[in-house]
Amino acid sequence: MNYTAIVNQAWEVAWKRRYLWVFGFFAGMGGNTIGNIGGRGGREQAEHIAGWITAHPGLVGALILGGALLWMVLIALQSLSYAALVHATGTLAGGGTNDFDSSLDAGFRWFWRVFGLQLLLGLLVLALLAAAGMPLLLAALTQRTGAIIAAAVWLAVAILPVIAIAAVATIVWDLALRYAVLDDRTAGQAIGDGWRLFRANLGPSVVIWLIMAALGMAFGFALIVPLVVFGIPFIIAGAFNPWLGIVPAVVLGLPLMAVLVSVYGVFETAYWSEAFVALTRPAGGPGAATA
Repeated sequence: MNYTAIVNQAWEVAWKRRYLWVFGFFAGMGGNTIGNIGGRGGREQAEHIAGWITAHPGLVGALILGGALLWMVLIALQSLSYAALVHATGTLAGGGTNDFDSSLDAGFRWFWRVFGLQLLLGLLVLALLAAAGMPLLLAALTQRTGAIIAAAVWLAVAILPVIAIAAVATIVWDLALRYAVLDDRTAGQAIGDGWRLFRANLGPSVVIWLIMAALGMAFGFALIVPLVVFGIPFIIAGAFNPWLGIVPAVVLGLPLMAVLVSVYGVFETAYWSEAFVALTRPAGGPGAATA
């Protein structure tokens, strides 16, 4: 397994195939934001929030409905983008050709299958978060010393198994996604095939995941430095006039962030597609047609 070639070919696809950036933008926005209530006065704060919700049921309902609709739209766009990107990058990794129209067609064709796989992964993530974090949440709400200690011990014991399960689920999901789109398998068949491919290539699969995890962290750190440097002039300007800092930062910063998220979204998808082709079709090798 030539891991360097997989990374290089994925980067080549992400940089040269700019028509995929529109899909990469929504794919790169993947992830869940988990909020929690904590800090001082936890019980009083919870009671205050509950009172506010009771006093403004119409507004709360509208916010919940609006948030749910926005979430559904984003998930739909993400599913379509994943399907389009997997088809495009998998085709290129296997030596084929691709363009924007064929990618978009693939996005619509395999939309529901990818959406189903995303739903299954999301449910698993929520279950893992609940299993690991619910005792801590209950302990924080009760604010009892014994419960807090027990929850902390549980978290210390459960954290490594949760990480391991999440890693395996991510690997199998990425492989299943490519079976579903590139080999036209149903969601159930794709998950089964992804699991079998993972077990048959345990070592390489874990290395592939570790490399992507390291690259993801490196991307995050590399993104922080220029953003801080980029933001210093706007922070200084904002000290004199908030609008002098906010407006230019938004006008210049949002497009930059959009490009970075888009490129990374394409790169990550291409990386797993190159890896999938290398695992399932080793004779052809990764990235046969990315020039």
